[in-house]
Amino acid sequence: EPRPWLYPPDMETPMSAVQQVEQVISNFLFCWFNGTVPYDIEHKTVGWTPRLDGGLIIEHELVVADNVVARMICGVRNRIVIRLREHVNRILSERWNAKVELY
Repeated sequence: EPRPWLYPPDMETPMSAVQQVEQVISNFLFCWFNGTVPYDIEHKTVGWTPRLDGGLIIEHELVVADNVVARMICGVRNRIVIRLREHVNRILSERWNAKVELY
């Protein structure tokens, strides 16, 4: 027998906006790195600033205890971190219909 929906039909996700940011970043970290590396990376949102043009500036921190892991996630000339920012900006901008800038 079908049960009633737990969430309203217009709700896309039960996660808060901060949880969505963390989930998108985690997805990329787990796709790009293997072994224990994704588990060695702690990350959290430390700033959230709405812009006057309707956009959003999100400050997010990646924390690692090991220099080797830090070099891995930064890549040559910070290319991996830059790529991560670009992908997360694009995904969240599309999802929320607002310009998102992750720092």
